[in-house]
Amino acid sequence: MLSGLILIEKERIKDSKRHSLPTTKTQRKTLYAQRKKKCLQNESKEALILEQLAFLGITVGALRWWSNRSYKARWQLRFFLCILNVIAFQKDIYGWCRDHRIHHKFTDTDADPHNIKRGFFFAHIGWLLCEEHPDVTKKEKVVFLDVLWADPIVRFQRR
Repeated sequence: MLSGLILIEKERIKDSKRHSLPTTKTQRKTLYAQRKKKCLQNESKEALILEQLAFLGITVGALRWWSNRSYKARWQLRFFLCILNVIAFQKDIYGWCRDHRIHHKFTDTDADPHNIKRGFFFAHIGWLLCEEHPDVTKKEKVVFLDVLWADPIVRFQRR
């Protein structure tokens, strides 16, 4: 009688192993997918944070401070904004501010670095990827940039 129970128990164990193995694989796949999803979510959050920091580097740093001198900034803030500007991959501070000042002085002409007449894509992204029009370099001499070059952080980033 006891040997019969042992045989039945062995059969039950074999059956449970046969049915539990795919479940275990499925569970592992599910756990892997969840970890991968969590990792992608973290990467997405990091990318969003970096995008916002780069945005600050351009708007607060290159545009408001170096181009327009809208506020006073100590060297620590200027250095931090310089680092954020690098994250944006939109030229160095000197080049960005030079292009911005030329853009406002010669809007919608060949001397404008982001001339909309060269196309929508060029005005928004292409100006970073394409060669400058020769008029841009000619008109660079007209724009006052000595204040920019006097800033040691701008010189440090430029070299």
